[in-house]
Amino acid sequence: MVGFVVVGFVFPHVSLEKVGSRRPDGVTLLVYYSQIQRNMAKKLFVGGLSWNTTEDTLRDAFAQHGTVASAQIIFDKMSGRSKGFGFVEFESDAEADAATAALNGTELDGRTITVNEARPMGERPPRRDFRR
Repeated sequence: MVGFVVVGFVFPHVSLEKVGSRRPDGVTLLVYYSQIQRNMAKKLFVGGLSWNTTEDTLRDAFAQHGTVASAQIIFDKMSGRSKGFGFVEFESDAEADAATAALNGTELDGRTITVNEARPMGERPPRRDFRR
């Protein structure tokens, strides 16, 4: 008996790799692994920003080293003032690596900035509930 299962859709930028395996009962399974062949965007953390730095200023500084997909400065919810850091996302890893090498430790708006690859936000302890 032969059966087929369709797991998903295949798009032009996805290639399928065929891998076969044999179960102990002699049935051969064909497994297809998909691999996305596009270049993923890379997000950079930018620290040490001046409170006067705008997202346009940040984008312009990094645009000299590649195509900037997005530039974001993080603001304090209560005061509305910049927290002094932000994120810049490039369309390719090579451009992001070039910007990191070129801009880490340089000055932007009178402040020395730190540039490195952004990491996922870690687990945070639960916030204390002041209501009793």
